[in-house]
Amino acid sequence: MSSIDLIRIVQTFRKSSVVFNALALEVVLHCSTGDKTMAELVLLTGSTNGSLTHAVRSVMPYASSTDAKIIRPTLHLLMRRKMKGARGYRYKLTRAGRELLQGVSAA
Repeated sequence: MSSIDLIRIVQTFRKSSVVFNALALEVVLHCSTGDKTMAELVLLTGSTNGSLTHAVRSVMPYASSTDAKIIRPTLHLLMRRKMKGARGYRYKLTRAGRELLQGVSAA
């Protein structure tokens, strides 16, 4: 990935949200190498589980605990899938996430 590609990705993130979340960008880049669990992301980023959960919510739809509504981010870059035989989830890139990292506009 060249610096031009990284600049384009950062600009897309910045333009799509009110607050630029660098940790969300890092999580998306880690997930670009393959599906990751939250535990793997904690080790890779050095962040806490709570910080990662907040970052992931900025690029993935989630259910609001107060309104019982689905909150959809501008950039839907990650999806979560239940692991078979386990209690956790694996996070992987959506098609829009793959397109963004390959140079096709996801917005």
